[in-house]
Amino acid sequence: MPLIPSSNIHLVIITRRDYGHDGFDSPGSTPHSDSELENIRAGREIFLERLGLTVANFLLWFIDTNKTPKISNNRKSGGISVLGWSLGGVNPLALLGHPDVLSKESQKKLASYFRQTILYGMFFLISLIFNYILSHY
Repeated sequence: MPLIPSSNIHLVIITRRDYGHDGFDSPGSTPHSDSELENIRAGREIFLERLGLTVANFLLWFIDTNKTPKISNNRKSGGISVLGWSLGGVNPLALLGHPDVLSKESQKKLASYFRQTILYGMFFLISLIFNYILSHY
């Protein structure tokens, strides 16, 4: 990652919740609670709303704590990019899909920093959604 220091990029990697609890040799992350797992299994939107709020709260905290500069007028510097890899792509999508869980003030603040979302390696998720749509219509 030699370009990161010269480009003034700060790379922060966060492991999604419940990652690594699959029997493989991995330290894992914070597991979901029983009620969260029930919401996931039942397909309740409240899970994604809470996930979106969690992502937003972290981003707002990170911006304040690290004195992140706002997006410049020419959009060539400042701000943040949020990447979701594989199933972790659900995290930024939860935020983008449920902006109403944030106060208007938090929405406005986040908008002045949020440059882009990058979704990487989500083909499996897209194919699951496509297959779901085909089987229900």
